[in-house]
Amino acid sequence: MKKQNKLVFAFLALLPLVALIGGWTYTLDCATPVGTDAPSTIDDKIRETRYGFQERLNVDHYFALSGTQVSDAAAGQHRQVEFYGPISTPTNAADKGFLFTKDASAKAELTWLDEDGNEIQLTSAGDFNLALLTSKTITTPTLTSPVLNTGISGTAVLDEDAMGSNSDTQLATQQSIKAYVDNNVGAAQFSPTSFTGGESCTLPNGMIIKMGYKARSAQSTTVTFGTAFPTGIVSVVATARWTSTGDFSVNVSA
Repeated sequence: MKKQNKLVFAFLALLPLVALIGGWTYTLDCATPVGTDAPSTIDDKIRETRYGFQERLNVDHYFALSGTQVSDAAAGQHRQVEFYGPISTPTNAADKGFLFTKDASAKAELTWLDEDGNEIQLTSAGDFNLALLTSKTITTPTLTSPVLNTGISGTAVLDEDAMGSNSDTQLATQQSIKAYVDNNVGAAQFSPTSFTGGESCTLPNGMIIKMGYKARSAQSTTVTFGTAFPTGIVSVVATARWTSTGDFSVNVSA
């Protein structure tokens, strides 16, 4: 009997090598041992059962197929997470969450179910499910070199032609920037473009320029502006306005 046991042990020691080739080497048969088996074979059945479980757990967990390494500190750690399925949606339960694969467009997609029954498809066609980002609020993200297509909107984007908010944290639209420049720096700021007397314009820095002309009817003439300067006058510049050809000699002063 001792000689027979040694041969069995030697056979068991070689079985892990066979498992690497493919398929299960160790059968987990609930019908064995039977009540009529000799007590001397029970230890072999125990070893076979242990190797059977160890072989199956070793697929997704670290359980090296040798008897001594089961006690290794890394034993039981995940190698990978392989989902059997796809399956239908499980029944939600309090204080439980479910991560599983479920068919979506004939593909097994990673899915999450929370305890309230909210089901979220996490992947789509081999990629992250971008539909999850639709109309979602993401707080304080850091985006490195993002590409934004079509347009942006929201309370952080201001479309104010006059730039009245003067915000140091919100963005202005291209249209509002162009409108502000056109209205305050461009040609529109210097309207009117023809002067008939008594007209004025105000520059962005607050400087007021009044201009006009009047035909000379005497040695001196007066140009009256429709609105007076609000405070004081910086300078007055007078020039001659020619309305006909010919040589003229004229002194202009103000």
